[in-house]
Amino acid sequence: MDDGRARKQTVAPSILVAEREPTSRTSLSELLREEGYRVAEAADSGTALIQLDRDPSIKVILSDLEMPSWSTIVKQARSQLPDSLILGMVRYGALANALEAQRLGAHAYLVKPLAFAEVNQWIQRYLTGQSRIKT
Repeated sequence: MDDGRARKQTVAPSILVAEREPTSRTSLSELLREEGYRVAEAADSGTALIQLDRDPSIKVILSDLEMPSWSTIVKQARSQLPDSLILGMVRYGALANALEAQRLGAHAYLVKPLAFAEVNQWIQRYLTGQSRIKT
């Protein structure tokens, strides 16, 4: 029976996983879905840019910092979704890209292989407003 009060629906936060390596992209996306997030996947920069254009509700962008044109993803995300969290993902040997990503507006970078607990902790801190991330 409806008591007349408006019900607030909660919508799962939307996350974009832009990762060129299929196994890593699928694994990370599945773990995020199991946590209750809505996940869009992109295997290349072009697809990631389309996803950013298509879905203004994206709250978190996880971007492979070694895929071609990765910097375009970071720049577009920062421009179109200024309140989103941008996390770069990089192998230890490519840390120069991680530093460049932060210069372009990424909040932080995570070194592969990723520890899912760390990824989820970043996301949770951001979504609950407990982080002190400066854009």
